[in-house]
Parts: sequence; C-alpha cells; structure tokens
Amino acid sequence: MKNIVAQLIICGVMTIFLGVALYYAELFDHYSEDNIYRGHYAAGFEMSSFIPCDKNGYWWVSTDEKSALYKEYERVSDEYEPVYMELVGTLSERGYYGHFGVSERELIVLEVLSLGAKTGSCEL
Repeated sequence: MKNIVAQLIICGVMTIFLGVALYYAELFDHYSEDNIYRGHYAAGFEMSSFIPCDKNGYWWVSTDEKSALYKEYERVSDEYEPVYMELVGTLSERGYYGHFGVSERELIVLEVLSLGAKTGSCEL
C-alpha cells in the first residue's frame, strides 16, 4: 500500500512539473525571433495596420482605443501617421481581416518592444 501511495505522489509531482515546463515552453516560444516583427504601424478611425519591413502588403492589428498600444501610438504620433514599431506577436493564416476584410493577415500584439524609435527603422 505504501508503495502505491508513493508512486501516486511521484506521478502527481511529475505531472505538475510537466505542466509548468509546457507553460514556460509556450511562453518562451512567443519570444522567439520568428515572433518578433518590425515595421510601421498606423492607426485611426476604422484603421489599425502594420506594414512589415520585409514583406509586401499590410496586416490588421488587433487593438482598440482603450489598449496600451493605441495610447502609446497617440503619444508619439498623429492619427494615420506611420511610425516604426518592433513587437512580439502572433500572425494569423491568410484570410480577410480588419475593416471590410482588406488585410490579408491579422497580427495579434503580445508586447510592444519599441514604438516610434528612430533607430532600427526601415523604409516604407
């Protein structure tokens, strides 16, 4: 009986460690170089777009007027004016996103690394 209880306790502890390891593995995956995007962000009425440095087209950015991203954008720029931004995010599959579905992808911002900085910028 003691042996079975000890095995159950060990299995429980291992399950907890595995859960914690998987949580942090997913967290670190968000911060991989593949999930860091650089480009220009512009926002305004019915507009929230990101133009990546190394890609054609533009992507819809998930945000609203109450988000920290939009408030920071308003602090460093005028409405509709593109500013350089580096961020950690998740990019959707191809589809129709944003106002009237005009963006081919959606970029979900997890963390803004830099907004409005002059260093590291790329050409529009």
